[in-house]
This record gives sequence, C-alpha cells and structure tokens, in this order.
Amino acid sequence: MASIVKVGAFAALIRVLISALGTQLDTWRPILWILIVLTTLVGASLAVVQRNVKRMLAYSSINHAGFILLGVWAGTIRGTAATLFYVITYAPIVVATFAIVTLIGGVGDEHHSIERYQGLARRQPWLGAALAVLLLSQLGARSRRLLREVRRARVGRGRRRGGAGADRVDQCRDRRLLLPSLGDGAVLRRRTRS
Repeated sequence: MASIVKVGAFAALIRVLISALGTQLDTWRPILWILIVLTTLVGASLAVVQRNVKRMLAYSSINHAGFILLGVWAGTIRGTAATLFYVITYAPIVVATFAIVTLIGGVGDEHHSIERYQGLARRQPWLGAALAVLLLSQLGARSRRLLREVRRARVGRGRRRGGAGADRVDQCRDRRLLLPSLGDGAVLRRRTRS
C-alpha cells in the first residue's frame, strides 16, 4: 500500500512543481535539494544498521525517495520522464519484495531478523532466488539516467556562470551524488555476511 501512495504522491508533486511552478525553478530547487540530501543520507544510514529486514527495506525506500526527487529537481521533461519511469518500475518491485518478506517471516515484526534469512536458498530455493532478484533490481543502475539529467541541468547553469571550469566543478559534485546509493547495498551486504 505504501508504494501505491508513493506513486500518487510523486505524481502530484510533479504536477505541482513542474506544471504549476515550472517558471519558479530557482525558488523551489534549493528546498528540494535539501530534501534529496536528507532522504538519501538518512535512509541509507539507518538502513545499514537495521537487524530487522522489514525496517531495513522501509529505510531503503526513504533512500529511494531521494533518488526519485532527483529527477523532479532537474526540472526538465527528461527528468520528469525519468522520475515517472522510476516510480512505475519501483512500486511493483517493492510490493513483491515486501510480499516475499511477509511470506518468510509472517505478519508482524518479531520474525524478521536477519538471522532468519540465513540458509533461505537451501530451505526455499525459489523464494530465495525471487528475493535475491528483487533486491538486486532495487540496487540497480537507476541512478544513471537521473544523474545524467541532473548533470545536463547543472552543466547548463555552469556554462552561464563561468564556462568549462564550472562544468568540471559540477561533474565533481554529481559524483558525490552516487555515495548515498551505497546504502542501497545494505541489504546485499547483510545477506553476504551471513
């Protein structure tokens, strides 16, 4: 259910920010940038320390919300398209992941510790394989398209400000955006340590 609500919320956000406030990019972009940084950093840092798989996935979805906001922040048609594509592909993956986690641990939070997932591939190979595929798809390379659009938006501003030197600074900043995506690997790192 949370995934469906997230799709509706991001559709409304795009409608308001891009359609209604598209001429006011310089006003809402700094606020959105702060939200992006907070959601990616908080989501990634809290996902890494979780011992409960449901909570880990919940904090990971906060991290994903930051990446979704990145396409909105670009403020372009391509950024909007990338955001919509991300949301439409992300929602069913999250629903399926939580469904498998619920099958494994049951309803409630008491049976979702990481230790319960040890040996899942031996006990229930199809369920373990499905969970692995879903977790890998969440880790995927979705950031590339969004970052490409953000780079275009920033490089365009950099050229107006100061030419090639500004382009280089913008590219270095864009590389730093990849750091929060390391938190997406928390689920994989936890499973491989077991």
